[in-house]
Amino acid sequence: MLTHMTETLDGARIADRYFAAWNAPESERGAAVLRAYVADAYYCDPLTEARGVDAIAMMIGTVLDQFPGASFRLASTVDQHHHQTRFDWALVDASGAEQLSGIDVVVTDDAGAITHVLGFFGRTPAPFPGVVPSTG
Repeated sequence: MLTHMTETLDGARIADRYFAAWNAPESERGAAVLRAYVADAYYCDPLTEARGVDAIAMMIGTVLDQFPGASFRLASTVDQHHHQTRFDWALVDASGAEQLSGIDVVVTDDAGAITHVLGFFGRTPAPFPGVVPSTG
């Protein structure tokens, strides 16, 4: 029997906690990551993998050390279904100039805590010419 799942999680709130963890000062980063992620969360992008909040906090610090004064920002609307939240992001320097961009797909548990992040660099690609996106 198929049932329809009613999405009750707030994608914007999930994205807010995600960016709060990425933008937290070093002294608060561990706590911010713990507020956003489950203890054994998994993160991967084309350059790195991390499992667990301590490893994720360390990975965030390593990335930010390469871009002093930069911060991550939401760069799209938030799209969500079935405990999956998708959004584009931008890493901007203190002047607002974009240094990096990407898209992340965040998977959450029933409480909205992040269990997995699947990251990609660059903006969401446009559909192939002649392909009409599905509308449901």
